[in-house]
Amino acid sequence: MTTLVKLNLDQTQYEEMIFGLYARWCESVTINHKQFQTVLANAMVNKWFILELLKCEEEFHNLTDRYIGSPTVTTKDLQNCYNETTYRLFSIKPTALLEDLKCSGSKSFRSNGVPVFTVLNQN
Repeated sequence: MTTLVKLNLDQTQYEEMIFGLYARWCESVTINHKQFQTVLANAMVNKWFILELLKCEEEFHNLTDRYIGSPTVTTKDLQNCYNETTYRLFSIKPTALLEDLKCSGSKSFRSNGVPVFTVLNQN
């Protein structure tokens, strides 16, 4: 049984849920809007996140497969279990990938050799 079926979601709802999870994770590893946008748009970070999410979903299925069809386990219970198993994503990060982004994205805006400070690069 798939995650979609267990959580009673259609494909669009599932994709929106995953994107929301990814966006919140990106917020948790960045300190300003520029870094957030850089991390959110990075294909390598996204690939790492999806691989880690798949590990969490595998754990979710291992925990819940035996309860499918049980009259006492509801979709809400399965959603709570999914939230708990994916919550660990917020305690891990691809440090090497993020450091590479930080190094390449830390340049300040310049105009004729004079630093120009904007709201986006004050941090």
